[in-house]
Amino acid sequence: MKVTGSGSDDIGVFTIDGTYSTEINRIDLTKTYQLGTGNSLENFGHQVTIQLTWDKTNYQFEGIWNIETDRYCDKGRFELKFNTKLIQIQSDSDGTFNIDSSYPQQLNSYVTRENYLRLLSIINPLMKEIKTYKRYKLACLMPCVFLFMVVLIFGFFWRAYVNAPSVFYIIVELLVPIGIIRTIVNTIDSKTILVTEKLKATVKTFSDETFASPFTNPSEWTIQIDDFLKCTLSIKLLPPSQKDLVNTEATTNSFIL
Repeated sequence: MKVTGSGSDDIGVFTIDGTYSTEINRIDLTKTYQLGTGNSLENFGHQVTIQLTWDKTNYQFEGIWNIETDRYCDKGRFELKFNTKLIQIQSDSDGTFNIDSSYPQQLNSYVTRENYLRLLSIINPLMKEIKTYKRYKLACLMPCVFLFMVVLIFGFFWRAYVNAPSVFYIIVELLVPIGIIRTIVNTIDSKTILVTEKLKATVKTFSDETFASPFTNPSEWTIQIDDFLKCTLSIKLLPPSQKDLVNTEATTNSFIL
């Protein structure tokens, strides 16, 4: 597999050419500096050879760099690490995700579009269910206020026509409506928590599946819900394991640094 790249450092501007062997997981690179760029005292337009092999323990390529010119010779340790990225996908205003607007291109080698659509087909209905419970909770406030007013009026007539101890006034006017309201709210909250836990468990299962898949690079998925019922899918893109070093999309036999 051909490897190409470019960049700059404190020496100067450089290009990279080399090869990567999928059989032995080895990278051989030639780093060529562009003369007249960067540090004129150290940039001779020279080349640096880099030889790396995959270290499955540290999840990175490790090896040595070597310089041999008429003016300077040296070598040292070289590490090529994968950048661990975090992608965050925001839901729409209704708390659900749209496949057309929430599938970033960076996910191509970490999850297939079909599997991502399968995930959304599960979590979107769960989010709608959570939002429904939240609406039920808000909808209960008006009847509860009405009930509280009815109890107050009832308590007024109770005190006017029934000679009962004041403790009964407290029970009737305060404890009864508060108890009813609390029972309704707790019931709705319990159902909301159950659905929320199911939602997070679904994402966790999906995360485990993608991490173990031999066809895509590993990633870790989590989901958060804010107070306004908007969701955030967080995807941590991890360095590939040894068996997953070849990007499944790299069909052109080239790898760009």
